[in-house]
Amino acid sequence: MIEIIFYISIFLILYAYIGYPLVLAIWSSLKRKADYSSDADKLPKISMLISAFNEEDVISEKLENIKAMNYPAHLLEVFIGSDCSDDMTNKLITESNISNLRLIEFEERRGKPAVLNDLAEMANGEILAFSDANSMFEPDALLKLIEPFSDSSIGGVVGNLSYDISNIENSGGLGETLYFKYENIVKRLESEIHSTIVANGAVYVIRKELYTNIPLTRLVSDDMFIPLSIIQKGFRIFFRKDVYVSESPSLSVREEYQKKVRTVASGMEVIKHFHSLLHPKIGFISFALWSHKIIRWMVPFMLVSALVSNLLLINQSLQFQKWLVYQLSFYFSAALGGFLEKQDIKIIPLQLIYYFITVNIAIVMGFVKFMQGKEGATWKRTRRK
Repeated sequence: MIEIIFYISIFLILYAYIGYPLVLAIWSSLKRKADYSSDADKLPKISMLISAFNEEDVISEKLENIKAMNYPAHLLEVFIGSDCSDDMTNKLITESNISNLRLIEFEERRGKPAVLNDLAEMANGEILAFSDANSMFEPDALLKLIEPFSDSSIGGVVGNLSYDISNIENSGGLGETLYFKYENIVKRLESEIHSTIVANGAVYVIRKELYTNIPLTRLVSDDMFIPLSIIQKGFRIFFRKDVYVSESPSLSVREEYQKKVRTVASGMEVIKHFHSLLHPKIGFISFALWSHKIIRWMVPFMLVSALVSNLLLINQSLQFQKWLVYQLSFYFSAALGGFLEKQDIKIIPLQLIYYFITVNIAIVMGFVKFMQGKEGATWKRTRRK
């Protein structure tokens, strides 16, 4: 029985990060790839929704980015909801004098979901585009994002978030950058097979009639809740790999850790809301939710299970002694990576192992916060360059 626990633990760890993408890659290779295009003479009206809280460091760049978009101005309206910002954010937006932009100032801080709900109700567009204040679009991003809507089965389209790796100085930024490259591959493969299950708040668009108000009683991940609510209605979420949106990575491992705790807690809340999609009868969506999210969230517990069961099996054979050496070496490498980073010595393999362990500790803490139910709808923003 202990051997079974050990091997199941190892299998789930490897499946979560290697096996699932491999299965997707094989499955996707057997599918015919869709090629979407739109009629440039029948462009829909788009309402871009941005929730902002104390974004004075990045909002000017975002406003210039909005000006640079080559989507017809008369078909684009931009709503920025300032969630009780008390810095220069509101003043900078007001002074921008962008004709198709409206600043909505909220006098009480309620969190991003509440702001998005209110902005969505004000929106007049056929398409809702979601972005963050620190997310920079390429000029033709919106034109590319709306093309897949020529397929009536598609309810939302997700863009490709990337990070500038030129000035990364910490394991948090490095790990976050490579993690999102990996995530984008998974989303693309899921999309090619049927539908991806999660967006990214930096860049996604949906049909307005499919918007469902985000619950406000608990911390909920909007870029997971909205796609799953659309999927539950029978539509698909398409990943557009050639739409690039850039952000700066986290400033530190601590910042990335706190972000991951919040992301996991809010993601688990979403899964609880859409638990019916976990039933095998749902087909690919169920398979994707289990593999992409739940099994990945199980990894830290499987890491503990693998280590404990390995210790109990240490006298059984040389094979288990080797496995224990592998595991202890891995954890030692993570500790060494963290120590060296504090000394400003950066060795990329050790940094990545340190990041991996940090993220899995964050998953455990996210699970604890989810079970405690103490996370409100607001949070401290992640500091970035």
